[in-house]
Amino acid sequence: MALELRASHGHSLRLDIVGYQFPDGTVDSLNWLLLRFTVQVPGQEPWTKVDPSLETRELLSLARWFEGMGDANMRGHRPSIFFTEPNLSFSLVPVKGGKRRLRVHLDAESRPPWAPPRGQGVYSNAWVEFPLEELDSKALAHWAREEHARFPPRESPWD
Repeated sequence: MALELRASHGHSLRLDIVGYQFPDGTVDSLNWLLLRFTVQVPGQEPWTKVDPSLETRELLSLARWFEGMGDANMRGHRPSIFFTEPNLSFSLVPVKGGKRRLRVHLDAESRPPWAPPRGQGVYSNAWVEFPLEELDSKALAHWAREEHARFPPRESPWD
């Protein structure tokens, strides 16, 4: 099951969880997931990359974050979510008219080749954006929960 985001201004992002980074359950990185990013922005060739970018438990955090994103008041909702690896993060950014956009940041190994040079500050300057009114936060949360069910945390035999 893929997460597909499309914006009327031409940005698109598809995230597919390909599988566990180490399907045999070897080494201490049992719960890293391989994500396939497919990104399109106007004027650039589509770009695809596969990299271990999330741990299984981080999918539940992402599901809760997506659920809170749909709350109009955003009470108690963090404006951004980061993960162990800096490859992927999400933030809500204000735009004119009191509206917001979901910004998906791509960095480190998941930084597109056409992205501008690495900027200063907390966020990557490589991102795709989606007007919040064009998204279904419940569907996004459902995707994260479904993927967590497909790829549950695995316990180490050394624990």
